[in-house]
Amino acid sequence: MANERGDVGGKEAPLAGVAPGLAGVHGRLRIEVGDKPVGTLVVEGTHVELSDDTSEADATVACATDDDFRKLLKGELNPFIASMRGWALLKGDRHFGTRVIMGLRAGSPFATGAGEGA
Repeated sequence: MANERGDVGGKEAPLAGVAPGLAGVHGRLRIEVGDKPVGTLVVEGTHVELSDDTSEADATVACATDDDFRKLLKGELNPFIASMRGWALLKGDRHFGTRVIMGLRAGSPFATGAGEGA
């Protein structure tokens, strides 16, 4: 499957792809930077898609900065450390939100170089 690409947090990034660590996880994670909703991560098992639809979601992650938002999508943000340092806050179904963030850490289609060379 070829990744679609677009602008994510001011950087060129895939808008959809495969995240093996999210097998069996389904739902919507709204993402906010500061108090502004920036998108929703739609999770359908291993397929994830970043949508600009910020309507209903199972959980919301509020990132302190745009850089924290990019790190989250790339799987570089540890949700426990981020929470303790005030970089990110989960609201709603925190169990689901944590599973999504940890699943992205296991392999994110938004990581630099993900999906290239195929």
